[in-house]
Amino acid sequence: MKFCRWALHLCFFSFFGTQICFSQVSELNGTVRIEAENYSELTPRTNGVVEYNWAILADPLDATSAFSGVGYLQATTSDGISTTIETSWEATSPRLDYTIRFKNAGTYYVWFRGYATSATSAGIYLGMAGSGSPTVRMDLQQLNDWAWCNTPTGSATPVVVNVSAPGEYTLQIWMRDSVFVS
Repeated sequence: MKFCRWALHLCFFSFFGTQICFSQVSELNGTVRIEAENYSELTPRTNGVVEYNWAILADPLDATSAFSGVGYLQATTSDGISTTIETSWEATSPRLDYTIRFKNAGTYYVWFRGYATSATSAGIYLGMAGSGSPTVRMDLQQLNDWAWCNTPTGSATPVVVNVSAPGEYTLQIWMRDSVFVS
């Protein structure tokens, strides 16, 4: 039995010119780098009797272990059945929050790095609370290897978040596709 390893690394880049584990992240010279496992808050969800969550994994013998940091995150379900959440994800999907202190206002380009073994395990939803930027669906296009993504599904335009003023903002990530079992 093989579980899909869905991992996430996030980077923000701005044309304006430290990671702290499980805490706040700061922008420095227009760049924010976040290890997925360094979230500020994790909100699991239960739908019926099935719990959806994120798990931190760090198996160095696994083929997907080319992570940086202390490990990687995997979207999971308590019943182990592959699930895709396509509607109402804000209320039904597990969420990761990342508190970011921006020193500079501006437009920040979002990239994430992940690993998926199929198209049914390749997606997330991403939004920035308080930024006015819409929540977007992002899917990895390359499978069975670590890959970067910076565009919403079905678009060639990079994902951006707009920071109107310096201060604290919360980046939010929701599971779209849960663990894939083959």
